Amino acid sequence: MIIGAAGKLKFAAESIGERSDIALKIFSTEPGMQFYSGNFMKGENKLKNDSKDEFRSAFCLEPQHFPDSPN
Repeated sequence: MIIGAAGKLKFAAESIGERSDIALKIFSTEPGMQFYSGNFMKGENKLKNDSKDEFRSAFCLEPQHFPDSPN
């Protein structure tokens, strides 16, 4: 959970590749984070270096408001 002053950019998440040491840092004004795991990737699309989008070979972090936050 990412709670901070409204409208202020704050650190939300970090991921570091265990082989490449490539780092992803996310800063956001949103209070929550949606995580997509790549569970439905099937190796049907070509990525960089001719690799395929195999099962769980990628993920997505999406800053957003909490689901159904008005209620």
